[in-house]
Amino acid sequence: NGKIAFSWSNQIVLLDPDSGLILKHNTLPSGDAPPMDTNFKHMTVAPDGTLIMKDQTRPKGCTLQGSMAIIKCAAEEGMKQPNSVLVAVNPDTLEVLDMFQLPEPASSPHIVTMHDGKIAIYIGMNTSARRYFWDPAAKKISADESWVIYPMQKGQTTATAPTMMGQWVAFQ
Repeated sequence: NGKIAFSWSNQIVLLDPDSGLILKHNTLPSGDAPPMDTNFKHMTVAPDGTLIMKDQTRPKGCTLQGSMAIIKCAAEEGMKQPNSVLVAVNPDTLEVLDMFQLPEPASSPHIVTMHDGKIAIYIGMNTSARRYFWDPAAKKISADESWVIYPMQKGQTTATAPTMMGQWVAFQ
């Protein structure tokens, strides 16, 4: 719509591209994580225009900021990182259309593409990689239980952001 959607923490705003003024504001749901430990830094736009967003969660009790909180507190100190959430947001009103509690933390960005005529969302998580579908008619996010992989070997952590390579989805 020509306006700029911007999110941080558990907040989202719609900005006027000419003046920078905030036109709309909303608070995003944090699911199982405390709101102060969520960061909706991963935003994509689905083919229908819906904003598909996923939060990165900070380990409970950690006071560090950004990715260093995950690296230092979760990976090095073993603090528990809450599970992430996936949300669908109306790009014009910023209304949260649906929220889906993910089964584990997902610290890397996600991607959105089409698969068999459906809007598919691929997410790398701490131990698995999964596919979800966004149905704009029903305004629902659903898990594709037939597409769950476990790419991590012992001692490895968190799948990286997925990328499409033709008909393949790749994780590093």
